[in-house]
Amino acid sequence: RHAKARVLVDGLGPLSSPVWRVHDDANDLLFAEASAQRVWRHEDGTGLVRVGASVFLDATGPLACVATAEADALVLCGDQSAVTVADDGTRETLWAGAATAISRGATHVGGERNGTFVVEFRNGTAVAALAALPLALAFSPDAKTLYVRSSAAVYALACDGATCNAPRAFHESGSEGAAGLAVDGAGRVYMTTDNGVAVLAPEGTLLGTLEVDDTPTGLALATDAHLYVTTAGGRLLRVPVRRGVRPADVVAS
Repeated sequence: RHAKARVLVDGLGPLSSPVWRVHDDANDLLFAEASAQRVWRHEDGTGLVRVGASVFLDATGPLACVATAEADALVLCGDQSAVTVADDGTRETLWAGAATAISRGATHVGGERNGTFVVEFRNGTAVAALAALPLALAFSPDAKTLYVRSSAAVYALACDGATCNAPRAFHESGSEGAAGLAVDGAGRVYMTTDNGVAVLAPEGTLLGTLEVDDTPTGLALATDAHLYVTTAGGRLLRVPVRRGVRPADVVAS
């Protein structure tokens, strides 16, 4: 169906990597404007706020994705490493490599290291080698399946603690640029397409597609009954979802 999306932000460069954060006083959404090397925060009632004076990655390289770790610490990934950024600006390397995707809680990182496309624990322990660059990571509600969106397809990895099986094809759909992936509390998988968002059942069956008037580049399911979508046209969209749909509130250990 055609999504009745509300445009929250417009007029920026290509946006990506939205991250929904829940706080005691107010919730907000982080997202990246990679061409400007900036991270933005959007909050209802406040609007758009730049995080810090600006976020330049310096030696970390061009901004590729944004995430949060413990205590909502900001995580930035670039072509040399993924780093955490404290409130005072102090940086600490989280993962060494060209990071392009980070899971909720920053427990797992995807990217390229030593010429190989990989998904690893952030301490460098191998999870899987891939045939194509990973662009987004998301866990099932029980943390037993790790979904990996690559430039070639979506893969599913059966995981048990620190061990994951070899990737199996979950849905054939590639992406030439930034891509989004999210899982809700019922295990449904949301993935960006060229002109919308496909919703898949846990076994991979296509349930439907939300069409939008721009090329989606990132997804964040929120606790406010909305799906947030960043686009290549520099917009942040908010799309209502069905009642009861909530994000998979899981952080794999």
